[in-house]
Amino acid sequence: MPNLNQLTHLIELVKQNKAIEAYKKFYHDDVVVQEANFPPRIGLAASIDHVSQGKDSTKEIHEVSTPKILVDGDHSIIEWHAEWTITNGTRIRVEEVALQTWRDDKICHERFFYDPTPLIEAGLLPPIKSLETAN
Repeated sequence: MPNLNQLTHLIELVKQNKAIEAYKKFYHDDVVVQEANFPPRIGLAASIDHVSQGKDSTKEIHEVSTPKILVDGDHSIIEWHAEWTITNGTRIRVEEVALQTWRDDKICHERFFYDPTPLIEAGLLPPIKSLETAN
């Protein structure tokens, strides 16, 4: 079951640009992470690789904030606001909600809800297939 101290520590690591350390400390080896409507990443290694790619494409971080944090049993919710500039000079802002499920003091499932349009337009994420083109 998560507690506010764990969440605060996780958030501080991310704010210090130590997201990989946060994943190693707070995520299960078999974690499932899904962003928006994209297919989930399965396993800690896949999520660490994703974070590494994001760090490699980041030129400057302008803001990382968490205006809301909620804990309910084995679940937590973090509202994230982030703004950064990528290496091609594009400035991006994303506001998202992370819904986390915890097992044995680590996150075993995390789902991010946000509008991926800024990331798609910047070339950081592939376009989401519409229902009509997915068939």
